[in-house]
Amino acid sequence: MATPLSSLWALDVDARKATRLTHDTTIAVTDFNISPDGRWIGYHGASANRYMRNITEQDIYSDLYLLDTSTGGIERLTNNTEVAKATLEFSPDSKWIAFFGAGRHGGIQQ
Repeated sequence: MATPLSSLWALDVDARKATRLTHDTTIAVTDFNISPDGRWIGYHGASANRYMRNITEQDIYSDLYLLDTSTGGIERLTNNTEVAKATLEFSPDSKWIAFFGAGRHGGIQQ
């Protein structure tokens, strides 16, 4: 069964207002992590292609993205296929990011 595409949203509870943060219809946000200072959101963007998104289920057809919450700008950090990548992690001061992905031959990519 096909699952719908998902996006990142911010919710202002007091104002009862939701703001969509991601608008790219070619990807679905599968998971995310917010930096300690709240300025950055790192997320997996999985292909909108139903087969790649639903059948493989291992994020091997997804890439990592970084959203700057102060500007709304989004940077694509990876661009590959058939390589599973771990969730992006932030340093305690939010100045550094780390992630890893196993290569096709069992190695680690940086």
